[in-house]
Amino acid sequence: MTTEKNFDLAQRLALRRGTPPAPAITATETEIRSNGIIAIPTPPPVPLDYIIGHYIIEWAFRLPFSKVREFNAFLADNEALIAQSCEKLMQGVHYRGTYMTTHGERLEYRTFWTYDSHEAHKQWEIGLRDPRSNFVTALRRLRSYWISDPNASHRHLSPAALFAAEPGGAFFQFTLVPPGRRRRPNLPRGERRRLADKADTGRWRTPPSPTPACGRGFSLKGQGIKTDVE
Repeated sequence: MTTEKNFDLAQRLALRRGTPPAPAITATETEIRSNGIIAIPTPPPVPLDYIIGHYIIEWAFRLPFSKVREFNAFLADNEALIAQSCEKLMQGVHYRGTYMTTHGERLEYRTFWTYDSHEAHKQWEIGLRDPRSNFVTALRRLRSYWISDPNASHRHLSPAALFAAEPGGAFFQFTLVPPGRRRRPNLPRGERRRLADKADTGRWRTPPSPTPACGRGFSLKGQGIKTDVE
């Protein structure tokens, strides 16, 4: 009887809340709050003939072992086409190859694209004009391997020498200022002391030295410990 009463009670409580909604999947709207905090000097202040590019895009991704042989064969058949098409169709856009890295059992790929200038990325409007071309077909397949990895990454790199004369924007310059040189806020003396004590929490402090033994006993000053010496 108790079990039946509990079941009836649970059923009545569930009915009071109405019919539960059917499971559904909705898209989550993401928000990008910053798109790069480093202002890259344009045009470059000095020619750097020894670098692979002033603006480098790196795709990093992994593939299941069952796809490795297939992907390597795809690169062998299509990389030359992709690289030559970039040089032929677009100005300042270069495909620098896809590389396989091995770290023990961890196998990853890195694909590199380079641009001669910040405005060169607009050349893709020309390069992708014919969606049925062999170039776009191969490019779409290369990209499909990259996006198939849920942990794939997309990074921007630039030669550090470009920032020798220009710091790279106000925020980047702020991060390069040593902490000791940053201007301290104008706070009341008591507040400054409170913040200093808070910052000092957890730091190692040298323990006090014990006082010399006197007679049969001595105390550790400040420790509240009394020790008898025989």
